[in-house]
Amino acid sequence: MRALWGLCAALLLAACAFWSERPFFADNEAAHPIADGARFVWREAGSQQRQTVVFTRAGAGYVLQDVNEPDERPIEMMLIAVPETPEGDFIAQVKLPNAEGARAYAFLWPSGDGYRLFAAPSALDAMSAAEPVLVRHCAARPQGECKIAARDDLIAIYREAVYPAFVSGAAAPRAYIELTPAR
Repeated sequence: MRALWGLCAALLLAACAFWSERPFFADNEAAHPIADGARFVWREAGSQQRQTVVFTRAGAGYVLQDVNEPDERPIEMMLIAVPETPEGDFIAQVKLPNAEGARAYAFLWPSGDGYRLFAAPSALDAMSAAEPVLVRHCAARPQGECKIAARDDLIAIYREAVYPAFVSGAAAPRAYIELTPAR
């Protein structure tokens, strides 16, 4: 399965994902750092497979569509700026099809001329400093996922574990997506 749809499938199942039973962010909190119609090359870290994804504005967010798979269901995503950090980083709230109000979450920050996207709580398992953060802020952690009960817990996971290790730190997650502008 291609990278975009692999992430979508993981998010759909809420397996190995950060997720909640309801959305934590409202439309009026949405940020729009990516131009309508922008195309990015989507590549899983360590993989040679690439696909081009177009970001199209839709309401408060975006729909992401693989340009080579126009009949596939797009991913609906809203980006929320993290004002406490200087990097221009975002929390992505992803609508899960056929899952009522449930949402999945990923973290997005600038990397080179594009972005890096991180969505797998299990990638934090090897970091001893992240474990207490996940214990405090995940309401449940079966099978590598992180069910989140409150908005403040999601933001705390980002600020206390993801941000210091991957955004401002020198580490790279063992599982992430590179988004680079398509040329």
